[in-house]
Amino acid sequence: MLTFCKTADTINSALAHFSAIPDFTLPTTAAKIYLLGKCAETVEFKVFSFKCPVTGFESFAVLRMFKPNPSRSYLVFGAATNAKFADETIKQVFDELAELVPEFFTSGTMTLGTEVLAPQINKCLSEKFPDFDFIPYPTQMYYMTKSQQTVFMDSIKDGIKLPDGYVFDKANFDTDLETILDTWLHKAPGEEPYLRTKLSHLPNSLIRHIPTGDAASCEHIDAVGLMTHQFTIKEHRQKGLGTAVEKDMCRQLISLGLTPFKCVELYNVNLLKASDNTVYWTRRDCDIGKPSVTTYLEIISKKTDN
Repeated sequence: MLTFCKTADTINSALAHFSAIPDFTLPTTAAKIYLLGKCAETVEFKVFSFKCPVTGFESFAVLRMFKPNPSRSYLVFGAATNAKFADETIKQVFDELAELVPEFFTSGTMTLGTEVLAPQINKCLSEKFPDFDFIPYPTQMYYMTKSQQTVFMDSIKDGIKLPDGYVFDKANFDTDLETILDTWLHKAPGEEPYLRTKLSHLPNSLIRHIPTGDAASCEHIDAVGLMTHQFTIKEHRQKGLGTAVEKDMCRQLISLGLTPFKCVELYNVNLLKASDNTVYWTRRDCDIGKPSVTTYLEIISKKTDN
């Protein structure tokens, strides 16, 4: 059922097939980062696809594993917004994955590129792993089209302006890691080593307040390419710093040949509205023009420590 892409040629062939379709942005970006050799010493990627023999729909997926801590693994799927997969296909896919990487199904996160798959996969996993809960977090994905990337890069050709007293800087592991971790809503146990890896090898942005030397705003990406953890310290808000780090992130990603994209939680109404009204973001919609939900499933053990 699972067809693994184990060489650069087979991955590039898959990318040629899937990359032009926004529904596959998550896994195709992850596969491109893998080909770039980012984080190769500590992050392992498994790239694969599968096709439902009943409906003919395809899915492209990437499993990203942080070698020192398997609980920080991440599985991203791409599928058309109108995709339909037979229950037996989903069951076989996860039977094979559970045999291949059993450690993932003790603690991990997966992202489903289409809301059609979320309840089906949730049901399958709940039956297969009754000792775990699979908690869905619905989000809206935004991405940059090629034309938007061109317009955006032209708009910042003279640089990204910051207010007086602020400067772009690299993260200082001795002074900034605690701030980044303490402000991150979605951090997990064992996050610091993986954060160090990401800040060392992947695009990230940090703005420093010159008078105090403190980090004021930051953003980075996961090794699958997802822009994450945009945060501005309270006393530095309403100055455009969040927009600035986002622009800096997009600049870096485009320079690497990657599509900038982000997922905004549905409860974050203000950011959803801001993203909808920004000329360089495109909302991922279904084929009838309505927003298409990208769902995260967090795997949590029902067992508690005595």
